[in-house]
Amino acid sequence: MNKEREEHTMIDEKALSIMADIMDGVEQTDEWKDIQMGDPGIEAAEGRWSRALERAKTYLPRELYNELSDANCGEVSAYSDVAILYGMRVAAVIQAVVANPAAMTRFWLERQEANR
Repeated sequence: MNKEREEHTMIDEKALSIMADIMDGVEQTDEWKDIQMGDPGIEAAEGRWSRALERAKTYLPRELYNELSDANCGEVSAYSDVAILYGMRVAAVIQAVVANPAAMTRFWLERQEANR
């Protein structure tokens, strides 16, 4: 999110704290852990990363090796958080549109008309 957009959507600290607790709860469910540990794409990417890092280990100072490993964990965590929030946003959009199907129909008709 860019800084300008972030400033226009200020959210109070209490709401952010509640959301952090919700996300922590989601991330600690068995199902989320199973998805992360059993997804073939994640497994393949983790395998490539681990092999590359292990190959580089002999050439890197221990401190740098540990820093790279920690940085990767932080990156994975950041992607995970954003994915959860995006999934929640998509769910909210679906709920809103399902509650008002005529709005979706109007949208399609307007888009169709604009493309003519």
